[in-house]
Amino acid sequence: MRRVLIIAWYFPPAGGSAVQRTLSMVRHLSSFGWEPVVLTADPARASWPFTDPGLLEALPEGLEVHRVAGFDPYAMYRRWTGRGASIGFADGIEPGPRERFARWIRANLFLPDARIGWSRSAGRIAASIAGKRAIDVILTSGPPHSVHLAGLHASTRTGLPLVVDFRDSWPDPTYVHHLPATESARHRDESMRRDVLRHASGVVVVSGGMERDLGGLAAVPADVIGNGFEESDFLRVEPARHEGFELLHAGNMPSERNPDVLWKALASLRGDPRLSGLRV
Repeated sequence: MRRVLIIAWYFPPAGGSAVQRTLSMVRHLSSFGWEPVVLTADPARASWPFTDPGLLEALPEGLEVHRVAGFDPYAMYRRWTGRGASIGFADGIEPGPRERFARWIRANLFLPDARIGWSRSAGRIAASIAGKRAIDVILTSGPPHSVHLAGLHASTRTGLPLVVDFRDSWPDPTYVHHLPATESARHRDESMRRDVLRHASGVVVVSGGMERDLGGLAAVPADVIGNGFEESDFLRVEPARHEGFELLHAGNMPSERNPDVLWKALASLRGDPRLSGLRV
């Protein structure tokens, strides 16, 4: 069986939507002839927005997981601003002086993102693991997109092919306009992205729109593998039986993703007898 080294910052016991794609990968890769080896953050040093220790039970038995400690400025950010562990500037709260200064530091000194300190340690350890464990390919899943730089370093050091998986765009249009980046910082971020995409032997994105966002930067065509769900998780779930319907958005919805058109369309249906229980 061939081995793939997966580098991901978000991995159980981290929780939230960012974990699910990589978790499903490690659960099913063996069915396709690949043995996964995971390199991720050390929970004791990671400022994850959410934790879900129960997800550890979903990991395949015997999965090899390497947990790497590294500098995480969000812990310091949390203490200094009194804010939560989230990225802060995507929560719609008007920033004060400390928050504005923190955003400037993040936008210009931590590129491509605040996990770059961890990424440097991860890249060195990934190269070492690849040599000792007879790895055949390196797979990185971001964001944070600094994990792709860790994969680039390991791939360059070992000569192994690199596959990069984009769960979100780089840069992410959801919050990039919140970051007061200088022209120099934007050029450096773009240079990092080009280096990764030109080196990668494979590029995977979750949507056609994201594929277009790459703008032909990748040396190889991107493959679109959309997000899905684990059918086995719903085998024992009884469907709810009621009149009307429900809409579910599984993921984050900051103000920039507020679907105004959807709300207006639903509001226009208030009087429809088929939607008697509608609440907007």
